[in-house]
Amino acid sequence: MNKSIDFIILYEHIAREMETAALLSAELKRRGYSVDIAEVGSLRKRKKYGVVLLPYLYNTSNLFPVLHMARNDVRKIINLQYEQVYSQKLENEKKLHPSGLAQKAQHIVWGEATEKRLEKFGVSKENIHLTGHIGMDLNYPQFDEVFMTRKEISREFSLNENKKWHLFISSFSYCNMSSAQKKRLSGMIGQTDEIIKIQEESKKTILQWFENYLINNKDTYIIYRPHPAEETDNKLAVLEKNFSNFKVIKSYSIRQWIKVCDSISNWFSTSIADIYFANKKCAVLRPVKMPRELDNIILDNEKSFIVTEHDFKVYMEKDITEFPATTAVIEAYYGKWNDGKCYIRLADLCEKVLKDDKYSYDYTRDINISAYKRIKVWLYQVLVNLSAYLRVWRLLPGKHRAAFRSKYIEQRNYKEIFEKYEKVFEQII
Repeated sequence: MNKSIDFIILYEHIAREMETAALLSAELKRRGYSVDIAEVGSLRKRKKYGVVLLPYLYNTSNLFPVLHMARNDVRKIINLQYEQVYSQKLENEKKLHPSGLAQKAQHIVWGEATEKRLEKFGVSKENIHLTGHIGMDLNYPQFDEVFMTRKEISREFSLNENKKWHLFISSFSYCNMSSAQKKRLSGMIGQTDEIIKIQEESKKTILQWFENYLINNKDTYIIYRPHPAEETDNKLAVLEKNFSNFKVIKSYSIRQWIKVCDSISNWFSTSIADIYFANKKCAVLRPVKMPRELDNIILDNEKSFIVTEHDFKVYMEKDITEFPATTAVIEAYYGKWNDGKCYIRLADLCEKVLKDDKYSYDYTRDINISAYKRIKVWLYQVLVNLSAYLRVWRLLPGKHRAAFRSKYIEQRNYKEIFEKYEKVFEQII
């Protein structure tokens, strides 16, 4: 019989979550608890867990694969909720907030703005826990040794460390979507035509700015960091082929690149918070105007946005601009703590949930999974895992290929990456 494990951390994106998962695991193990990790929806873990930590939990359907993985015997769930910052419009979208049995879980919130929003959508105050964002801890000096040095990065990616490195953080995840993907997206967040058009036009213009700049600035690298859900397109491939100083790099976390790059630009990304806590400068590139209701709610200093190619060139030369997010809005969404100890508050909560049965809920008592639904979920998980191990995503129809390819990427070498980070954290904490 398999031994019960205290905690299992389920992740969605390696680049976004593996560092923080390893930090939390190291702290929990330091306290004497057992911890496991797996990609969310994985079939490989058929054990009993004291507490399951999820990267998201929007509705009852999200519980099906979790219950299957944990042998239908999971009663304590913590929603890490890695997506907490939206546009003004999406903040009012019910589908993006816990509903149904998902509300019975324990929900992590980083700041008071999300705490109030979850209460508004029906989550009990007792099930909401304010901790700050564990990822922001990694921007503090005590964790510097977790990251590779500029010299190490330069060797791995054949970059000249003496040249200027400019990081562009892309959020163009809606570009190059198939019609089936667009339909699914509309089902989740409503009308998407306007935001997709803005993304496509913005990406096209920004890449043209980059191309024009690269022609006359051989001593500067532009490192294009794609969104985890972004598909590489022909324009990126052509730029990378034509310019040795243009690099498209998905590897490692945003925090890693923020630490080693000389200057940074952004379009929409919530990584603006990492840049803020790392005490670095950043410009928001906005060649196409974004209606305020569709914009990232924490990018509230609109007057600082760069809207012309001329201003982009000035920024690249002088690196002078106002920060695009105010301290007030950062604190509202990421917390007022400035201590690098969010991981301790999160571990304290994990420990409390494990020990106290008031956080227990019998999901299997109230959940109604039809035989059809069980078979559908099981078959989907089988296909996901086959795609991860046998690369069968190459044989799938185009509308499914991208989704299953991403599953392959997210499950590749995850244990090795996790253990590498965990060992470093064990030495620090």
